[in-house]
Amino acid sequence: MHRTVTEHPHCEHEAVEIFLVLGLLALALGGFVCVVWGTLGGPRWVRVISAIMLGAAKFVLMASSGSGRTGRSTSSDSD
Repeated sequence: MHRTVTEHPHCEHEAVEIFLVLGLLALALGGFVCVVWGTLGGPRWVRVISAIMLGAAKFVLMASSGSGRTGRSTSSDSD
């Protein structure tokens, strides 16, 4: 007898989520490579991507620190 495979609607969403996560991981890894290569004096386009990635990282760090913190600790706090 012929058996049909029933499709589950959540399987399609899981595949999209997996590809999305893999794409973001590839972008993050590519950005990391560009930052390292840019600090070693890579081509101009690598340094541009490196500057964008570093700027985005600073923005994320500032946003995640919240309004209660003003940034880095002072030198008197670190001893």
